[in-house]
Amino acid sequence: MLNIALDYDNTYTTNPDFWRGFIEDANNYNYRVMIVTFRDERFDMTDELKFLIEHDVPVYFTRGVSKKWWMAQFALNEHKQVNIWIDDKPETILHNSELDFAGLEEWRNAQAA
Repeated sequence: MLNIALDYDNTYTTNPDFWRGFIEDANNYNYRVMIVTFRDERFDMTDELKFLIEHDVPVYFTRGVSKKWWMAQFALNEHKQVNIWIDDKPETILHNSELDFAGLEEWRNAQAA
């Protein structure tokens, strides 16, 4: 089974209907799609992320930590090995967020607007 990690912001969010269909099609072919996001579930939960979780799409919140490292350390065993990454900022797969506290607060405020 192939594991596909799909970024949330500016990837999934560009067209949720398309990506929902993609996830459904992938599941039909026995691929596993999961959302892997820099977001922090304590502060950055959205209705769409809740919807995905409620519909059995695994969502991993790395809290700004390198996505590949985070998945290897903390993801469920069957999700640790990601075969395909889909991300508008591929550098986030290998590197931590560059935002400091003030930058993160500014980003959160922009998301809420």
